[in-house]
Amino acid sequence: MIVLGRLAGIEIRAHYSTLLVFGALTSILAYGYLPVVTPAAGSLERLAVAIIVSGLLVGSILAHEMGHAFVARSRGLIVSGITLYLFGGLAHVGGVRSEPADDIAIGLAGPGVSALLASGFFVAAGAVMPANAQAGELLGNLGFANALLFIVNAIPGYPMDGGMVLRGILWRATGNVVAATRRAATAGKAFAYLIAAAGVWLLLKGDSVIEGMWVVLIGWLLAGLAESAYRAIITRTAMEGLTVKDLCARDVPTLQTSDSVATASALLRSGASSRVIAVMFGERLAGLVADVDVARVPPADAESMPIASVMMRTGGQPTVDADCDALVLIQAVPMSPLRCVIVVDERGDYIGLVRHEDMNRYVEMIETLGNSSSLSPRSLRRLKPTRRDAGEALQSEANYSGD
Repeated sequence: MIVLGRLAGIEIRAHYSTLLVFGALTSILAYGYLPVVTPAAGSLERLAVAIIVSGLLVGSILAHEMGHAFVARSRGLIVSGITLYLFGGLAHVGGVRSEPADDIAIGLAGPGVSALLASGFFVAAGAVMPANAQAGELLGNLGFANALLFIVNAIPGYPMDGGMVLRGILWRATGNVVAATRRAATAGKAFAYLIAAAGVWLLLKGDSVIEGMWVVLIGWLLAGLAESAYRAIITRTAMEGLTVKDLCARDVPTLQTSDSVATASALLRSGASSRVIAVMFGERLAGLVADVDVARVPPADAESMPIASVMMRTGGQPTVDADCDALVLIQAVPMSPLRCVIVVDERGDYIGLVRHEDMNRYVEMIETLGNSSSLSPRSLRRLKPTRRDAGEALQSEANYSGD
């Protein structure tokens, strides 16, 4: 990832693939398109024009994302940055979206900017065309590119901006943000399957095999992105309004550093509800050991080998304060070596762990309750802040399911 700088206080980053696209587009324009339409121009002049046009296209994508970012900030949300990718961009918006209007306003902002840019480029093309047909054609192409960006992002389904607008509308209509998210993602997958079906039709025709393969691939990718967007949004929705201690498991099995690997193996076989054991040195946490690390030790050595020799020391695992916003767990837990984070209090003393499986079960519980026709949206909102830990959340799920 390359940091390009800051714009209006927002950090702008570019994935390396963006440079490839910029370079490829510049090369196509400078050495393929412009020599045909402007044969009298010099090579340096054509290269300069190609760089400007490519820059305007990338700038259009950035402006689209800035539209999302500015509206999000105006509604009290946090924008941590914008990342430009191979085929588009992403505004990283944090904070709690407390009402459907947030989704609707933010979702409309990006396509709105693209529509304005398309109109501006078309007007400029019309004004320039009589005096310079080549410049007018380039401006017109930029207008078409922005119009395409508007049309694609207006599709009412995730991962497109239209999906965010659709979620806001459904959220307002039903009062249920989880069900609204699911329906918006389903709509996105339906559009993706239609695109894939069009690709299959091209393949069956027999005279557009390559095009058909590309269309099928695009449809398949969009379906995957719709599902990924749904999972990410549901996870974020479940975590909003919670702190780390609300999801902290305090019943993690513990052993002392002097205990043997055989003792750890016996503890895990006895039905311990965790795949990770906390290894203590007196009252202090020394490290963590996972079931897979215990299983690697030959049985002949397990009795004499102290568990400290196979544990991962605390320095190798992320540690978070119990009072931190639970949203930090979304990235911290999956990326940690043992897929869990250590939770400490204000003094730095060990409290417990937030494990990946606990987090997933909690998110699934919120998703199930949110999609349930027998649970009111008000009950769902009341449910989340009362969670004191993952174990309590899972117990409540069992109680609810048994009604």
